[in-house]
Amino acid sequence: MSTTQSERLRELLEPLVSSQGLDLEEIAVDAVGRKRVLRVVVDSDTGADLDQIADVSRALSAKLDETDAMGSGEYTLEVGTPARNACSPSTGTTRAPPAAWSASSSPRAAN
Repeated sequence: MSTTQSERLRELLEPLVSSQGLDLEEIAVDAVGRKRVLRVVVDSDTGADLDQIADVSRALSAKLDETDAMGSGEYTLEVGTPARNACSPSTGTTRAPPAAWSASSSPRAAN
């Protein structure tokens, strides 16, 4: 049985995300024009704040730099949390907060 790139990335990155106190919700490698984007969605039972997302983004970037998991060529790493419906306790209304994302400022060169 063959293992997809997303499955290999999950095996590589999930322990690192867990060590940061977060859950790895989703991994996707997408082609955007001629570029590739690695999107990693993380969360926790209490939600993830921007500092946690930035920390895990740096840790994932360092781990990916050590491996050839992304193959050859450049890619952009994006790390974020899922958008969720949130109920305001004061009004009882539901709103959809924006997802929190941290993206690398420039394309990452794969090893």
